[in-house]
Amino acid sequence: AEAYAVTLTEWLLAHQCEVTIVSDKLHVPTKAHYISRQIHDPSAWTHLKNILFLRNYIHTHKIQIVHCHSRSAIRVGFWATRGLPVALISTIHGRQHPSLSKRLFDLYGDRIIGVCANVLKNLQQAFKMNPRKMLCVGNPVEMGSDDVPVEIDTRNRIAVISRFSGPKGQRTKDLIHQTFGPLLAKNPQLQIDIIGGTNEGLDQDTSTKLYELNQTYKNRIHLLGYMSNLSQKLPLYRLIIGSGRVPIETLSRGILSYAIGEYSCEALITTENYAQVKESNFGDIGIQGLDSPIHFEKITNELDDILKQNPLNFSDRQKLKENVCNDFAVENTCAEIFSIYRSTYFRKMQPKHIPVLMYHKVPDQEITAKHRIFITKDNFEKHLQFFKKQKFTTLSFKELEDYRMLRKDPRDLPKKPLIITFDDGYVDNLRNAGPLLERYGMKATIFLLADPNVRSNFWDDESGDPEHPIMSLAEKKELLKYPFEIGSHGFKHDKITSMTVAQAYHELTESKKILEEQLNTPINTFAFTYG
Repeated sequence: AEAYAVTLTEWLLAHQCEVTIVSDKLHVPTKAHYISRQIHDPSAWTHLKNILFLRNYIHTHKIQIVHCHSRSAIRVGFWATRGLPVALISTIHGRQHPSLSKRLFDLYGDRIIGVCANVLKNLQQAFKMNPRKMLCVGNPVEMGSDDVPVEIDTRNRIAVISRFSGPKGQRTKDLIHQTFGPLLAKNPQLQIDIIGGTNEGLDQDTSTKLYELNQTYKNRIHLLGYMSNLSQKLPLYRLIIGSGRVPIETLSRGILSYAIGEYSCEALITTENYAQVKESNFGDIGIQGLDSPIHFEKITNELDDILKQNPLNFSDRQKLKENVCNDFAVENTCAEIFSIYRSTYFRKMQPKHIPVLMYHKVPDQEITAKHRIFITKDNFEKHLQFFKKQKFTTLSFKELEDYRMLRKDPRDLPKKPLIITFDDGYVDNLRNAGPLLERYGMKATIFLLADPNVRSNFWDDESGDPEHPIMSLAEKKELLKYPFEIGSHGFKHDKITSMTVAQAYHELTESKKILEEQLNTPINTFAFTYG
């Protein structure tokens, strides 16, 4: 959790955000402002002091987002933010245990980010959590920049990266007691490095076992402890055993990774099992129960097979590197979390529905049509008069985006916002709607077709609706003298839901490009056809 939080913090600082970290202690350096508080002290008095301190800090420094990364932090964050104009977000790094407070209150805040799919499944099953407030964003990890090695290092050197505390530490101890001896016996040149755990965390039985193994196998097990330059050392190993962030960093460097964590043993990660293994955060998190049965004799045999052959070729390792880079690269994950910040804060500050009214034709007189998607010029004027009387303020989507992206403070959004839109680009939108919008000081977004050869609503022919003229390119350019924002409606009014993904992507990107070239104005919105 600390590595996750600090990596995210450094990214936010690089993107001009102000960040304060409040935690018991930090093991990783950061440029952020750091405040030491005993957040994980369970005593009621310390808990209350932390709540009051954080509440005052949020108010004084006008904090917009509080992001919690542990069960204790969530409890403090929930009470500290009550009634304040701040969004509360929780990243869940492991299974959550039921408690009375969680049954009585939704402690997790406005949005929940799970580091893997099993975390979110656990929350849904244990707490009946609303799935709409939950998102899965994996650990942000610095990816290896080096190319995947064509050949795997044939030296028999492997590493176990873990700790000796907690359930994950128990897995490391189990490996020492049950797997290391047979594996060293079968592979006379094998060297095993244990990284992350120190002698201080070992119980007497495990210390004795390590001593006996090194006496028997000529000191081929090395206890290296915490390594600040671990990422540079990874390429020294043929195989790395671990869970959570460890397999991500390992696979990003084209190295074989064997996933075993506090929940399960997922075995060697391959292109075939990658998606499934990712759901448990590479062995750390299950849905029900703290762990699943682990058969160490099977693990020993599998590790021995891996050492005696190269089970993954260059293409497999290259594909695994691409997978983890797409799923866990710092730029991808942190940008997604930042997007969650913005949307959550906007929704917190502006929870009310923003009405969007969709118009089509605005003829002088009523027209006979099966699809009565028109409003006469006189009636449209009455609509505008009503909006003005009721003190609605019309917005463009560009203005809405500025509030949602926090370029403008969402609290400054008009009290009664309204978005008016027009589809297709009929000539009467220009001749009738444009002047009326200008007269009443209102604005609208009009979604135009990018193909200049479309001059009528031919898509309504089957229903028997009469033809209604669509603007020419010259007329579309005239729109810009009125308070219209231009959006895309595709090329020829084709149904985007019947297209392939590639066709839909082309429809979006190319219609935007052509309209921008035709009208010399940015096109940032798309209205797809047929509802």
